[in-house]
Amino acid sequence: MLDHTDKLWCADITYIRILTGFVYLAAVIDALSRYIVGYAIGRIFAAKLLLEAPKMAIRTRNTANLVHHSDEGI
Repeated sequence: MLDHTDKLWCADITYIRILTGFVYLAAVIDALSRYIVGYAIGRIFAAKLLLEAPKMAIRTRNTANLVHHSDEGI
């Protein structure tokens, strides 16, 4: 049961069409608050982009007893 924030984070990746092509958005969301706790935006879909979102979240949030879930395996 989720009774506190920063117990379960979910990650996802999407693309956004812009005038010159696409940009990619990687986001980490707190499951209880639905707050985006980390994100990264880039023009190239690469591992570096995917790792930046959780790094941002880890720098700014309490990660004790945290579970991280992603369908993409990151």
